Amino acid sequence: MITRHLYTSTLLVLSLSAATADAASFKGGKLIVTDGGEDISTIFRGGEAGYSSDVFIDSDTTLFRHIGKGNVTPVPTTYALGLFQEGDELEFSIYVTDKENTFYSGPADRNGDDIVHALITDNNDGSFTVGFEDLYGGGDFDYNDINFTVTGGGVVLIPEESCTVVDFLNYSTTLPAQTVFANTYVSAGAGSAGGETVYGNILANTYVTMGAGSRVTGDIKTGTILTTGASATVEGSTRAAGASTLGASSTVSDLQSGTAVTLGASSQVTGDLEYGTVVTYGASATSGADINNMTVPVIIDEHQGVLDVQSALDSMVVSANIPPGNIALDTTFLPGVWDVNGLLTVTAGVTLTLDAQGTDHDFIFNISNYLTFGAGVNVVVVNGTGKNRVIWNATGNYISVGANANIVGTILAKGYVSTGANSSVTGVGECAGAVYSGASYVSIGAGAVIGGTND
Repeated sequence: MITRHLYTSTLLVLSLSAATADAASFKGGKLIVTDGGEDISTIFRGGEAGYSSDVFIDSDTTLFRHIGKGNVTPVPTTYALGLFQEGDELEFSIYVTDKENTFYSGPADRNGDDIVHALITDNNDGSFTVGFEDLYGGGDFDYNDINFTVTGGGVVLIPEESCTVVDFLNYSTTLPAQTVFANTYVSAGAGSAGGETVYGNILANTYVTMGAGSRVTGDIKTGTILTTGASATVEGSTRAAGASTLGASSTVSDLQSGTAVTLGASSQVTGDLEYGTVVTYGASATSGADINNMTVPVIIDEHQGVLDVQSALDSMVVSANIPPGNIALDTTFLPGVWDVNGLLTVTAGVTLTLDAQGTDHDFIFNISNYLTFGAGVNVVVVNGTGKNRVIWNATGNYISVGANANIVGTILAKGYVSTGANSSVTGVGECAGAVYSGASYVSIGAGAVIGGTND
């Protein structure tokens, strides 16, 4: 069973550069210090809570401290947190005095009700806004009962339960927020009945085409045009530098297009519709606010980040070599960095078992040419902890996933990535699946699934 979680990939998470991307918000996210030389402060923003809550900060290298009280601390009050060490998490908590409950930022399992109680937003200017829910069980889930801003720089937002490799890049990138990235286009076939095509976000430097009945649980951003087939659904925001066309009965939450927008019959934009030139409504098509906005959405080109991550992975110390050629029989691999000096193919129907042996250790496969998984190939992780990263890295060419294959991990290819009909590229435990092409396209077969976890 594929679990619907919007996790992120195994790449480094760094803050988005100011004025180049929309603000990104994550429930259950963590704030991690990347520069221990930066002074960090909080600015109290008040809230709409009916109860009184005390706000605290904790980290690995500083004392547990009180930084404000809801309905009491004046707005805006600045509290200097001081210096932290690189790698520290800024863990915030609230104590709801009326209810005697404590809730923490970060993942749901920190809280007694097993629900996320903090929403963290990257403001794209080096600051982050933290909003808390103060009721056991989540209340109204608007995350505005207690609000404050974290400022000062040297902090990054890691989305919920992301699997990060913190030493791959030393510059800002939005890649960890993407489930699918292509240097050129992303094309997805028809979706399966009642299922998702992509759990998470899609980013493409040129166009994105989604097939009939396909579903994306996150955002779509495309450097040229966006086209959806009939009855397609995008649960997040859509941004296209060029034109956008929604098929009949398609639904998106909000849409910004740099030029023209065409809404098919009975399609709907449930939020704002922004267009640069003209909008055409088909029969019974609807939208929220209809706004003529000449500002073309800025789509960040992340292909160099993919190539740099590939290079960093390829430079890791090799644990063992896999002879180039074909894997024709079921095979078990232990954790480590596996190197293939050439191409690698996996015969249809073969099972690759990744035995973590009870550790958190990773499985990294560096292939200097292309990698193909035949139809019905299965990759499974056993004896893992839920924190094991699996990375398939084809530095010289493409990666192809056959029909009905089920692959665990993050796929990075210099060339194209193609997934066959009814295949899946998912994660396991806390580490979700993702697909990236550094220099070419991503093609997703009909009924295929990218992202989420398979447990």
